Amino acid sequence: NVPSQFPRASTMAPEPTKQAEIPDDESIVDPVWLTAALGRPIRNARIVPSDDLTGGQIGTIRRLEVVPKPYPEDSHNGDPGGSKTYVVKIRRGSPSDPQKGLAREAHFYNELAPDLGDAVAGCQYAAGDLGTGSKVLILDDLSAAATG
Repeated sequence: NVPSQFPRASTMAPEPTKQAEIPDDESIVDPVWLTAALGRPIRNARIVPSDDLTGGQIGTIRRLEVVPKPYPEDSHNGDPGGSKTYVVKIRRGSPSDPQKGLAREAHFYNELAPDLGDAVAGCQYAAGDLGTGSKVLILDDLSAAATG
């Protein structure tokens, strides 16, 4: 028996205070949801327009800019608490959805990707539901990385 919800791997990011549910497209910018998913207090977030995240995939892919609330210790470390961008993949499914296996991507990022190191994008949060095919991934934004 395969569990319908993949647990979050502790090696992926700091453990959140609670498991965040798979959001719909609009609530991905909700600071409360992002705080639970990323394990760090979030001040605000917004979808960043992007021409390079288009086509071919099932679901929604968005670039997300997140502004964390600074921790008190950040002021001692010189961390200004600036914004960070991520790539978010969201797929809302249903029990009758023939694409249920797409939720396995969350399992890949939770269970296998940590052993692959820099060969895959860093994953800050991954959840998938095999019963519905729903998933959400928050991946490091590699758009500024050099190619070649």
